[in-house]
Amino acid sequence: MAAIIQFFLAALAIVVYAWAAGGMETTSLGGRLFAVQLSRLICDAALLLLPYWWLPRRWRWLLLIPVFIIPLWTVGGLMYFRFWGDLPGLSSLGLAGNLNSELLGSTTALWRPKDIVIILLPFILLTVYCCGWRRRICASPLTLRSKIMATAGSILLFIGGQFLCSYSMYKGSRANHFDESLTDVTRQRLTDPIFMQTHDLAVNGRMVHFFKSLPVLYKMMNIHIELSEEENRHISDFITSSQYPTFPGDTLLESNRNKNLILILVESLNSYVIDLDVDRHAVAPVLRSLRDSEGTVSALDIATQVRTGGSGDGQLIANTGLLPLPDLSTAIALGSTVTFPSLCRALSGHENIVVFGDDASTWNERSTFAGYGFDRIVTNKDYPHLAEHLGGDAALFAMADSLVGTLRQPFFMELLTVSMHVPFQDSRIPDNLRADWLSEASGLPEVERNYLEMVNYFDTALGGFIGSLKERGLYDDTIIVIVSDHAQELALSAADGAADITTVPMTFMAINTGITRSVTRDCGQIDVYPTILQLMNHPGWRGWKGVGHSMLYTTPPSAPTPDEASTLSETILRSDWFSHP
Repeated sequence: MAAIIQFFLAALAIVVYAWAAGGMETTSLGGRLFAVQLSRLICDAALLLLPYWWLPRRWRWLLLIPVFIIPLWTVGGLMYFRFWGDLPGLSSLGLAGNLNSELLGSTTALWRPKDIVIILLPFILLTVYCCGWRRRICASPLTLRSKIMATAGSILLFIGGQFLCSYSMYKGSRANHFDESLTDVTRQRLTDPIFMQTHDLAVNGRMVHFFKSLPVLYKMMNIHIELSEEENRHISDFITSSQYPTFPGDTLLESNRNKNLILILVESLNSYVIDLDVDRHAVAPVLRSLRDSEGTVSALDIATQVRTGGSGDGQLIANTGLLPLPDLSTAIALGSTVTFPSLCRALSGHENIVVFGDDASTWNERSTFAGYGFDRIVTNKDYPHLAEHLGGDAALFAMADSLVGTLRQPFFMELLTVSMHVPFQDSRIPDNLRADWLSEASGLPEVERNYLEMVNYFDTALGGFIGSLKERGLYDDTIIVIVSDHAQELALSAADGAADITTVPMTFMAINTGITRSVTRDCGQIDVYPTILQLMNHPGWRGWKGVGHSMLYTTPPSAPTPDEASTLSETILRSDWFSHP
């Protein structure tokens, strides 16, 4: 009996330590005192390990399964948090396809030495179990009375932890002069939807948060929905009522309809780098020059609106004008099955091609871009010799340059860069494309220096590509759109820093449009798609112009609220609305 209890307590301690280590860094431990926080973790862990008391003797080793899963999930969640500023939900179980060598390589900048302790503890317990406890545990029976008492104790502990959750939240509410009862607070925390994983963990604890997350798994298994006649009519009415009013520059844009379009989605491009100087050198002189050129429309204060799907969400927003699903990666959940209202389909008279800087396996990219309507998909596996000698972005532009002359005009080419992805390092970049003055600059944190080096490298490669377009005589007949897939907070340079990409503006820049405009009003990422359509003087495929509005309007027409836009996008995506005639 003693061995059974000791094994249980050891497992309990490891789970509590893993949860506490993750919670301390991610601020997902709620409560006024650490004693309260620790008590909640113990209560939740007791409920999680409750089945142990009822396992047959020879199967008690199964307790090791959650003891391994929790620390591994915690470390993965910590690295996710250091990049995105929130913890992954259960929807991340669908992201297994993203586990490739490129993603694993990016985790080096997110790893912390303390993470090793979290991972080692389960292995230590396994070793102790195999070397001494196994026979004692398997030989020790538990009476029915002992099982019932242990179960009741675990459940009572859990109920006590839930009371602590509610009481902690209630005290905070009273301190802020809200007149809410303990019952009101409990009902609110148990029924409120999950907007941020860290916040929900803080107010609910681990087990209730898990139970509240289960509907996400249900949604994953029932992702496709059928619409009523009223819902279909609502979408149709939205599309027909979202026609652009006359824009003063429309006559200037008429000739753009037959121009080529090159859309460059840049990994993690923060807008502040365009005007940034280091040691009297411009970090991005090409981008700065393009921004200041005649015929450029620029917006450098755009809010990032990606969600669980990260870069895949950024690609979706730019290509379709739809917001991503709030709790699932849209590209992974739906990218292989949905007919998207995309730029490709809007520009159906343009020959199209997309060129990736990676292998198009992350975020289900190959299938999703086929769903966008691209006829040709080129990945870095099609030009490995270039990537080996030039690095990611320069190889991408070199491949695009070799293809652009073969395309029938007008064409639509989309390029997706990679080099500015965490950890902002690419050992393949040749010396002649590296900025020595950045490497030697003093006073820059290492991560920021690495990021700026990749920005400068991308900028140099971009300049070479544009120079080639001019030599080919294609530049004047081509609109070039440069837009971030999302912004990137560099707080991961700190040991316990957390990313919050929504606080950093991302970049939109359209070159050779025929009009010159610097957009200063607040804009969201969802406004990129309708802006591109208007610059191309195009009505959109089947009238679809997205749930945002063109940035060309000083005062945009009325738009749906963020919640309405999100709901409308989710309904269109999950019903595959555009697959119907």
